[in-house]
Order: sequence, then structure tokens, then C-alpha cells
Amino acid sequence: MTEISYYDQRTKNLHVKFALSPQAKKLLKIVDDVQVGRVDDSELGRMIRQSPAYRHVISETISSIAISIAQNPQDAEAGATLIRLLTKILQIADTNAETMLPFMKFPPEIRGMIYRHYLPKAGFYGKTKAMYPADKKTNCACSHEVPNSWQRKTWKSDELALALVSSTVRQEFMTAFYRDRLFFFNCTCEMEHYLSTNDALRRNVGSIKFHWCGPRAVTAFKLLKRCLNLTSLTVMPSMATTRWLTKRQQFFGKFFTQSGVRARLTDALGIDELVELRGYSKVSAVHCGTRVSFRRTNEELANLHALLNSALKQDKEADYDEDEVEY
Repeated sequence: MTEISYYDQRTKNLHVKFALSPQAKKLLKIVDDVQVGRVDDSELGRMIRQSPAYRHVISETISSIAISIAQNPQDAEAGATLIRLLTKILQIADTNAETMLPFMKFPPEIRGMIYRHYLPKAGFYGKTKAMYPADKKTNCACSHEVPNSWQRKTWKSDELALALVSSTVRQEFMTAFYRDRLFFFNCTCEMEHYLSTNDALRRNVGSIKFHWCGPRAVTAFKLLKRCLNLTSLTVMPSMATTRWLTKRQQFFGKFFTQSGVRARLTDALGIDELVELRGYSKVSAVHCGTRVSFRRTNEELANLHALLNSALKQDKEADYDEDEVEY
């Protein structure tokens, strides 16, 4: 007896004769659909590979049919036909086991869309959630803000699992991750740490927001020059900003004391390096959170905002990113 259709199997009552389970009947129906072209063999192979239970059903059914043939030799031909059909299912599954989606053959634009669809949404209701480092990596004395979960997101390993597929996918995937999100740093020390140790972040980051405080401001602002794709910068000054002053102001402060006069933002550490940044399309200065530090006055904030927009939106010079950075 040659291979018979599913209709003939039921007509000859083979399913009842060999006491086939509902799962075995389903598999025989699908392999019949493959033979007549209603179902692609790759779909059948994928179904078997994704469900180990189906392989168990096939092996159990073949054993059951073999026992039935031994007890009833007159049914040997029909039983052998069913065994061939079940064996064919395993052959189809094994034949297509190596086939996969030709992902890297897609255009880069399509791959980028897939990466962005895979990543969790960066914002909600039209607002942008800033990506906060989950843990404090530096030993500085600066405050480390941990806002409520609805205000921010931390960098989670499960969201970046796709980066482990291959080196090529990792490079493209991390590029999409860094360019499409706003990254917040609690101080210039933290920003200097991540920009100096994470090359992918430094190369691809598109938007940064940071609290201007800490003794590493000079190095951190010089590293911002190395962020060639950075187009948006948000600065958060506070009373802690002028806790660290420029070397010039520290020198003059030894001889010209001004009791009761608050240090100006123009004397804050890193101001010279900050106003040397160029090529940004969006620049702003905003107040820090009240639980982080005391705020500057609205006038100081407005003046800083105007200064940054005047300086940082200028075009880059030819040797813009060639300054030496001392870590």
C-alpha cells in the first residue's frame, strides 16, 4: 500500500484500528496537507521543533503501531504506511532545522526599525523617560538621585539581550538603543565614568541630561566633544554647581575674599569647557529637583540658558574633537 490520504485513512477506519491519539491524528492531517500543498513543509517542521511533545507523540505512536502489527499481521501493510507518514514528519523537521530568517540580508533601515520595535518604548503619553544608571559606579560624594519608576527607566540586561546574538547585531542594536534615548547622569563624575568606559555610548548617544556638579566637570565636558552624534544637551545647575570652582577663581580666592557673596555660575568648575562645546541642535538649562540640591535663581537659570544657546549651537570647527583628555 502506498501513502494514503487522510480521507482514505478515515474511510478505512485506520485511526480506530490502531487506536491513534488526537495528537497523532492531527499530525497525520497536517502531513497530508503538506503532500497536497495546502501547508508549507517549513511550517510543519517549525511546529515539531518548537514542541518536544509532538516528537514524543510520534515515537509513542510508532511503537504502538508496531505492537499492533505484531499482534495482527494482516494489518502490517496499513501500519507500515502510517509509520512511513510519521517518519516523514521527523524528516521534514530535521531537514528544515538549519533554515532561519535571513535577518542580515535586510537593508540597514529595516533592521533599525526591527531594533526599535524590539526595544521598550522610551516614553509615555508623548513624554520622554530618561535612562538612569541603575547603580552608583563612582566613589564621589555627589548625590545619586533615584526617581520614582514612572519618571525614569534604568538600564536592564533583559532589554539588551538581543545584543548577545552576534558582534554585528550588537553594534547595530546598541547604536539604536543609545541614539533614541535620553540618558541622565547624576553628576559630572558619573558622566565622565560612563563616557570614558563605554565606547558604544560615547560614539552613539544622541541626548544627554546631567546635574552640573562634582570635581570631574572639566574631563566630563571634554569627553562630550567626543560624542559625535550628540545633538541634545540639558544642563541642570544647582547650588552644588559652585561648590567646585575653576582654578582661576581658586587662585584669586586666596587673595580676594568676598564674605557673604555667593559664587557665580561663571566661576563654576568646567564653565570654560562647557561653553566650548559646539554643534548641538537642542540646548536647555533646567532646575534640578528640590530633593537633589538647592536651586539657583530663575535669573541665573535664564542667563545660563541664553549663554548655552548662544555658544553650543554654533558650528563645529575643523579640529573640534582633537583635544587631549586626561582621565
